[in-house]
Amino acid sequence: AFCNDKPILISQHRGEKLRLASSGRIIKNKGLQESYNKIPHSAIFFQGGSGLKICGVAEGKYDLVITEAHSYNEWDLCAPSLILEEAGGTITTLDGKQILYNRGYNQRYHPGVMDYDQMIIISNGEEHEEILRLLRES
Repeated sequence: AFCNDKPILISQHRGEKLRLASSGRIIKNKGLQESYNKIPHSAIFFQGGSGLKICGVAEGKYDLVITEAHSYNEWDLCAPSLILEEAGGTITTLDGKQILYNRGYNQRYHPGVMDYDQMIIISNGEEHEEILRLLRES
């Protein structure tokens, strides 16, 4: 992945406190707060826009984003996810499954909203499995 003709790469943080990015939703969403608190972190940066958060992980600015799928439309995640993966990052559902696009919509929300009833985890990929494990713990 490139930005202004320069290659971008994810951060190489391992075994350190991670830099997390979130939207303002974390302030009102207790479940999202609890999820973020399960991850050892040095800071939570507030960043608007799903694409900006995902690309922030891709360029090494952040290490992790935890979000709810029904907060986004497919088109919010599709292109930034490709950039993230090209830079070496990982995006999955909480159960570790790949995000699939163009597969239908969640009828509980308005048309276009992602058809997943769980969180989406966006990381630098370095400890993605460990992050999923920590998040699944009660």
